[in-house]
Amino acid sequence: MKRLFLVLFFAFPGIAVFGQTNASSFFDEFAVSANVSHTKTGSTNSRMGFGLGMYHTFLPGKNIQLLFGMEYSYTGQFIKRVQGGQYSSKTDVTLRMSTLSLPAFFVRGYLGKRVKVFAEAGVFFDLILGAGERDAFYSLTFPNGYQNEPVEKTGSFHDNANIANFDYGFSAGVGVKIPLHKHSLIFKTDYKQGMMDLSYGFTSIDNRYFRFVGAFHL
Repeated sequence: MKRLFLVLFFAFPGIAVFGQTNASSFFDEFAVSANVSHTKTGSTNSRMGFGLGMYHTFLPGKNIQLLFGMEYSYTGQFIKRVQGGQYSSKTDVTLRMSTLSLPAFFVRGYLGKRVKVFAEAGVFFDLILGAGERDAFYSLTFPNGYQNEPVEKTGSFHDNANIANFDYGFSAGVGVKIPLHKHSLIFKTDYKQGMMDLSYGFTSIDNRYFRFVGAFHL
């Protein structure tokens, strides 16, 4: 997961520069983002993350545009207790996920002449590249011989997490597009809602979060 992040992180600026110098480049919008998870119950807390994205605009120059692209997201959430099975459980678990949205597709509607405000909505399909557990404690209780006396072991660990490999969902957001010579700067906030139960042990979780996005449009 770390290697993949490094590849994406260092390749992204090069892709953006290539897009600036090559008019036939497929991608015309490049984004960086910070995210914060949106927890569903009192047993989970939010964690911060980040992301990258690149998109192609269909119907450029129109007030209604279609955008098609790909996104990398690194998200997290703190879970107070995860039931791993009949004899095991984990507490104070920080779960981190790396996902690749391929494709990410949304419709964006603009209002205004020079500086434009917009609203957008879309769908995405996520491939979960990896997940990890950090700074957690586990408890394992099991029968001891024929006397069936409980024996408990505890400790901390840092390991891979076994969750689903695929997710899908919808997104919605609002923002502003500011002209900058021949190009534009975009600032927006949006919300991504994963629809699948990712099944972390015997605990139901989903991946949903708010994003704060800055983008450069060629």
